[in-house]
Amino acid sequence: MIERGTITVADLALLTGESIAPTIGHWVIDQARFDAMSTNAKARIEAAAADGLDVAMFDDIERAIIDSLDGVSHDNGRVRLKGTTDPLLEHPVIERLRTGLCAPPAPADISNADLRRLAKLGVLFERDGEWFHVDAVEIARTNARRLLTAHPDGFTMSQFREALGVTRKHAVPLATELDARGITRRRDDVRIAGPRL
Repeated sequence: MIERGTITVADLALLTGESIAPTIGHWVIDQARFDAMSTNAKARIEAAAADGLDVAMFDDIERAIIDSLDGVSHDNGRVRLKGTTDPLLEHPVIERLRTGLCAPPAPADISNADLRRLAKLGVLFERDGEWFHVDAVEIARTNARRLLTAHPDGFTMSQFREALGVTRKHAVPLATELDARGITRRRDDVRIAGPRL
């Protein structure tokens, strides 16, 4: 469907036989419509302030327009004014999970939607219902590497748990996360080196 004042370069060439340079992306847009769309997109972003907006809220043409706007930045699927940061990145749950490392407390005082957003931002991850700060992966990787140096044929979950100094409740999800990232691979009852160790 062609919106009034908007058409792709390819469709315009089919209709008119003329090749015209695109206004934005691969679209030719009436200048008044382009200006209105730019103003609208900027106003929506400004209204969202530091929270920003999910880029998925915009259609393809709007996303191309946003890419051309000055003073706007994209970060992990969100768009906001440059110079503003996501207030969620200051949530105390991040520090609590970072401090807990491989045996963090259950996250409290935060919604599941915000936890998922922090995971999308690459700050936290969830595995088997347990939430961890991303620093826990590096600690788990280091311990897996040490265990594999000592036990080249693979290490057991018990050995991994002891190396981390945690209970099975946290060791199993961390081992599963290492498997998912290709750092280790499960072979029967042991973990062996994965391609990304």
